[in-house]
Amino acid sequence: MPATPDTDDLHHRIYVSVVSHGHEKHIIETLQPASWIAETTSVVPLVLSNLPSPQLRQYCQESGILYLENSEPLGFGANNNKAFRHLESKFGVSDQDFFFTINPDIQTSGRDIEAMARKMEQEGLKIAAPNLVNQENVPEDNIRSYPSLIDCILRFTLGSERSCVSKAEIQSTRETDWAAGAFLGFSVNAYRAVNGFDERYFMYYEDADICRRARQQGIGTYYLPTISATHLAARDSRKLFSRQLIWHVTSALRFTLTRSSS
Repeated sequence: MPATPDTDDLHHRIYVSVVSHGHEKHIIETLQPASWIAETTSVVPLVLSNLPSPQLRQYCQESGILYLENSEPLGFGANNNKAFRHLESKFGVSDQDFFFTINPDIQTSGRDIEAMARKMEQEGLKIAAPNLVNQENVPEDNIRSYPSLIDCILRFTLGSERSCVSKAEIQSTRETDWAAGAFLGFSVNAYRAVNGFDERYFMYYEDADICRRARQQGIGTYYLPTISATHLAARDSRKLFSRQLIWHVTSALRFTLTRSSS
């Protein structure tokens, strides 16, 4: 049975949604959410498999991790909203708690997740992201400015980084337009205030959209350079004619057109 969450030295709980799209190996060997439970009682992971996975189900059962699975695939936003609703119904999530989305191909620890939530609590931040780096410890572009349609086109065709924010000189907490959902932390009251992710985005730019909608309500998104995690990203969306590329382009069009009309 999943462990009943309790508080550690952090004042509130951190509920973490991990969505698998056939990422059993990444979750079990790279992300290792079972280790979070051993490190801290503040972190409560939930794994949602986009399709039934006996291997992942067994891992979660043996590790005391909440597990959900879909009979039909859902998008990133819909899956995380589903995870959040399940946590609400099971634990009566408080507005003062935290809700994190963390991808399966992330290397982090329970203590680092807890440290990020603690920093958000101390600085009064409602949405925040850590410094994501690749396997060579090179910073990734997980914080960005809102892109125009031209920015998106140039990014797809020429690899342009016009909307990326350089993290090299950032030494302390700084506000940004938006941050990648690969590792993104919300206070529960902020997540509720924006009604979670917009499920019309199947994949890509739902993170930009939720940060934009939050800003419209006076809720900023912040970058925390002192908290880091490693991202083993596959970037399938850049493969010509891939399904991921189609989703990426469709979502980029939706985001830029919605932003220009708001």
